[in-house]
Amino acid sequence: MGGFSYYQATTIFNTISTYDNSTVTNGTTAQERAWDEAFGYFGVPVDFPTNYSGLKNWGSYCNSVSVSMTTSQTLASTDPASFNVIIMNAFLKGRAAITNKDNTVRDAQRDIVVRTWEKVGAARFITYVKQAKTNFADDGKRNHALSEGVGFIKAFRYNSAKTITEAQITTLLGYFGTNMYTVTTTNMDNAIAEMARIFGLDATKL
Repeated sequence: MGGFSYYQATTIFNTISTYDNSTVTNGTTAQERAWDEAFGYFGVPVDFPTNYSGLKNWGSYCNSVSVSMTTSQTLASTDPASFNVIIMNAFLKGRAAITNKDNTVRDAQRDIVVRTWEKVGAARFITYVKQAKTNFADDGKRNHALSEGVGFIKAFRYNSAKTITEAQITTLLGYFGTNMYTVTTTNMDNAIAEMARIFGLDATKL
C-alpha cells in the first residue's frame, strides 16, 4: 500500500499542476482525470463518509482510526474533526476547484488531502503498536501487529512531500531493530509517543 497506492496517489497530487486542464476529452480534462485516479487509490465510495460500505485499503484504515478517535461510526461520518470528513471534503473541494480553474483552492485542498492521508498512516501505526503491546506474550500476534506498524513507517517514504523527516523515520524504525522477538514494551511506548508528537495526535484516543 505504501509502494503502490500511496505512492501513486501522492505523486499525482504533488504534481497535479503539471496535468493539462484546458483540453476536454470525453467530458473531462487530464487534470480532472488525474485527481479522480488519485481519489480511487484511497479506496472509498463517492458518497463517503455518508456511505462507508465496501471500504478498501487506505479508506478502511482511515475509517477505523476515525471511529477510534470519535468513539462511533456516526461521529466519524459527521464530526468536522474526523479524518473521514476532513479528507473527503478536501477531495471534493479540490476536484471542484479544478473544474472551476481555481488553482489556489485546488492546491490548498491537495495539501489537506496529502497531510491527512499521512496522519492516517501515523494513527494506524499507533493502533497496531498498541495491539502488539496487548498481545505481547503471543509471538505471532505481537509480531504480526508490529510488522503492520513498521510497514506504515516505511510507507511514509513514498510521499515526496511528506512532513515527517527521514531522521524521524530512522528513529522510529530504530525502536524495533531488526528482530521483533527482542522488542521491548518500553520501546513500543517510546515509538507511540514519538509518532503522536510528530503528528500532533492524542494516542489515548487510538
